[in-house]
Amino acid sequence: MRAGTGLNYMTVYKGGTTLCGSGVQFSDLLAHVPAGVGCLIAVICGNDVYCKQRALPFNAAWEVAVDQLSLEMKRKSRFQFAVMGGSSAVWQYECFMPVESMCRYDVNCGRLASRFLSNGVWATSGEESLLGLELADSIGHVSV
Repeated sequence: MRAGTGLNYMTVYKGGTTLCGSGVQFSDLLAHVPAGVGCLIAVICGNDVYCKQRALPFNAAWEVAVDQLSLEMKRKSRFQFAVMGGSSAVWQYECFMPVESMCRYDVNCGRLASRFLSNGVWATSGEESLLGLELADSIGHVSV
């Protein structure tokens, strides 16, 4: 990509990463990003808000984690952007998830995207860009 753009790119990824809770968190991944990068994009797939084919009730700890992640992203980069959760339509949850749970997923992700925005981090669900994405399985792993 450098040859085509003149820019350096890096990816820091770990499957199952969450905003908070057990396992690897997005803030842990930031430890591998050098300070002074031009732009940081956090792609948060919704592991916090989804469990066993159901959307979880909203957890205030997610907002605290978004606040902390926003602060850490701002320390590392000039520009920050978060893609928060996609949507139930993107992940085709209508195939197995009750409508109430689909709505809860979308509301939770929207609320967290709004929290990023209130912290000065550009954010979106990503739904407009991700609809029609080819999925490899029923829980939203992407087919590439």
